[in-house]
Amino acid sequence: MAVIIKKNEFSANQECYTPKEPILEMIDTWKRLYSKEAIIWCPFDTKDSNFVIELQKHFKVVYSHVNDGKDFFSYQPEKWDIIISNPPFQNKRLLLERVLSFNKPFWLLYGCSIFNNNGMANVLNRCGFTFIYKPIKFINGKKFLCCWVSNI
Repeated sequence: MAVIIKKNEFSANQECYTPKEPILEMIDTWKRLYSKEAIIWCPFDTKDSNFVIELQKHFKVVYSHVNDGKDFFSYQPEKWDIIISNPPFQNKRLLLERVLSFNKPFWLLYGCSIFNNNGMANVLNRCGFTFIYKPIKFINGKKFLCCWVSNI
C-alpha cells in the first residue's frame, strides 16, 4: 500500500527541526561504523537541515523532502547506503516498515512515545535503540525524550 504525503498535507505539527547536538553526539559512532565514502540519505530533509549540514562534513549526503516533490513512500535516490534522519510524526509504522524493507543500515531519531503505540511492537522488535538521556529541545521549542531507532 503506497502512502503519499502531499505537500499541502504536510503540516507544521509534523516538523520538529533537530538541533545539532543529538547529531554531533552520534557522529563519532557513525564514523566508526561507516566509510567516509558511504552515501547517507536524509529522506526528510532540505539542504538547510542540521542533518545535512553536519553529516556533509564527514560523509557524502543526498537529501529529499516531500515539499520538493520527493515523498519518502514513493521516492528513493539512485544511490545511497544509509538512512539517517528525524522522520515526521505520522505513519510511523509504515515508515519503519519501508525503511526495514531496504535491508540497509538506518538511524532514525524518534520520540520515546513511539514505545506507547501497540501497533508498533512487531516493527520495533526488528530494531535496536540508542537512548538519549536528556530531552532534546527542538528548534520549534518543543522538548521530547528521544532515542535513535536503528537496525544496528
